[in-house]
Amino acid sequence: MVKKPVQPPFEMPTEISGDQFDYYEAYKATADLQSKDEELDFLAHVGTMDDLYLDIVSPPFQIFGEEIRVFSTVNSQNSNEENSYALPSASLDILRHCRSRISSVNGKRIRGLSCEIEENTSSPSQLSTNHIIELSAANFIHSKLRSENELYAISHPHASSLLGLSEENSKDVQLVEDLLSCAEKVSNKNYESASKLLEECYKKSCIQMNKMQRLVCYFTEALREKIDRGSGRSPRKRIVNDAPLDPTAPTSATAAFFEKLPFSQITQFASIQSMVEHVSDSRKVHVIDLELRCGVQQIVLMQALSARSEYECSIEHFKITAVATESRHVIEEAGVRLRSLASSLNISFSFHVITLEDFVNLQLSILDLDKEEAVLVYGLHALEKLVSNPNELEALMRVIRRINPCVMITIDAAANVNSPVFVDRFVEALVYCGALFDSLEDCLRSNVAERGIVESSLLVPVIRNAVAGEGAERKHRIVGINVWRAFFSRFGMVEAKLSKLALNHASMVLSRFECRDSCTLDFNGNSLIVSWKGTPICSLSVWKF
Repeated sequence: MVKKPVQPPFEMPTEISGDQFDYYEAYKATADLQSKDEELDFLAHVGTMDDLYLDIVSPPFQIFGEEIRVFSTVNSQNSNEENSYALPSASLDILRHCRSRISSVNGKRIRGLSCEIEENTSSPSQLSTNHIIELSAANFIHSKLRSENELYAISHPHASSLLGLSEENSKDVQLVEDLLSCAEKVSNKNYESASKLLEECYKKSCIQMNKMQRLVCYFTEALREKIDRGSGRSPRKRIVNDAPLDPTAPTSATAAFFEKLPFSQITQFASIQSMVEHVSDSRKVHVIDLELRCGVQQIVLMQALSARSEYECSIEHFKITAVATESRHVIEEAGVRLRSLASSLNISFSFHVITLEDFVNLQLSILDLDKEEAVLVYGLHALEKLVSNPNELEALMRVIRRINPCVMITIDAAANVNSPVFVDRFVEALVYCGALFDSLEDCLRSNVAERGIVESSLLVPVIRNAVAGEGAERKHRIVGINVWRAFFSRFGMVEAKLSKLALNHASMVLSRFECRDSCTLDFNGNSLIVSWKGTPICSLSVWKF
């Protein structure tokens, strides 16, 4: 009996060149690693994502537990007194969510998939954005306790004074503390007081200065917009993102984000390896891509399938169906590049674009399915766009279930900026965007223009939707992996494990970045979580029926 040769992990063929692909050599390794998928089958009724959010319980607030206990005692003791001070629930929510959103504990973090514990040796002058947010939350609750309990104020100095912060860090801590106070006042509809404090925040922050000041500037503007809406004022002129952008600039900035920050490459290449493994015995492969964009992931997949023919199961036909609700011209341009590549690789290839007004109109009949095909569904930040439109999301999932793909792979943001409670959304967005601002500062330090475009074009929509909008106004919503897991389970979907080979790919990609020590890989269930200095940024998960 002849033993078949082991298929190595995919490589980038030499036909594709260009600076944007120089990192593909990370995959030149071989291994014979496989994983077993756990199969479960259960079904439930579909609910809205807002309902699912309420099912997810955050971890307990850890650092300031004693302060919360003391203040709760103070409030209960004064509950029967007239004119007694009572901390609004918004304050407590701000503090609880600041801590539960940040996963680094006691200055230690998990480095890579090996779970190696590494001490954080950063000096006070190099504090991360979210460490500053944590210290600001500590000062915030301390100021509340101090106003009520003189003995507590004497025995518990500010966190910033304990750490001996630099002058710049101290100013940043105070700035974020003022921002949290503004959010509390807005939550309690104390708009006049909040407006006065916001003006002070504006004076101290500027998008042309350090990362903390830029972050606060975007959030104060969103808070001001919320105040204008809540108080019935005409919206004031926005301070940031008003000038028209060079139409070529966003593309350049997106490319810089992809090339110089590790998040996209880690998840995309690990996902491509997973797709290759799930169609290893298939001669006809059909990918239904819900967010093709410029098609980089499908370029890599096509080359991987082409290389596979050298080992055992050659590819007879590769088909891509791109589902588009916007930017059709960008997808068609990607199709031209894919057809050219297929021709150079001598692969039988077909490419189709399905244009829809919305996913409610998606029908199984227009997908041109073949019984001999292995069908994959790929969603790169596609499903999170539908969270605000549950009818579309559910219609899409019903079609996917009828397709019954061999696997569905999703890459999503690892945040939960969808709570119906304002302060919850505010803190989630602050911590999540804070980590991204921190990563942009470190990875795009030499290119201020691209960094500014990424901040304004990718992060401002998240901030504005979370802070300024309510109800149907919040078009851009993000939910975490726990919410997706609960949602998918209602369609009979379960998580499959990522193979060791896919995880090795993720680790190899990360090792190529200068910022690798700040980026960690971990798991939530079977989903891969990519974090920046302890704060989850994005997730990769593999699903089966």
